[in-house]
Amino acid sequence: MQVPLSFLPEAEAEYNPTRNRWRLTLGEHSLSLREWNWGERKRLLRAACGEGRADPQRFAEGVCEMLYEPTPPADLATLFAFAGLGLIGGATPQRTHSLVEAEALLARCYGFTPSAVDAESVGDIEALLATPFASEPESGWNRIEFDSAESETAP
Repeated sequence: MQVPLSFLPEAEAEYNPTRNRWRLTLGEHSLSLREWNWGERKRLLRAACGEGRADPQRFAEGVCEMLYEPTPPADLATLFAFAGLGLIGGATPQRTHSLVEAEALLARCYGFTPSAVDAESVGDIEALLATPFASEPESGWNRIEFDSAESETAP
């Protein structure tokens, strides 16, 4: 399935659902791209945000080394990271939870352990986080209980 990239019209992208891989062609480079899982993204973000500051070049190089085969040239890492994250949905700005908040919410709502979350694809986890069940509960009543022993007394 060929997909036009509106954010990068000179690139060609084709998705192979049987392999769950993208083929991204940009200039003379034609590379295979896979989706990342939650644990990979979390580790890369921690590595790229050392000393309290984000290093965009380090992040882009990490994305390319982790998700592309073969790895694109280092001088094109930012471009390929941008294109790849756009294809796999990693560049969506609507995230509302930090990684720690998201994992706590998944543990509370679904009983997921951190290791179970780490193995899942980022897209699947973000879809779970977007469900109404995973949203924060509203304040107010959430349950009414009746004690049958008290309700059977008659005057």
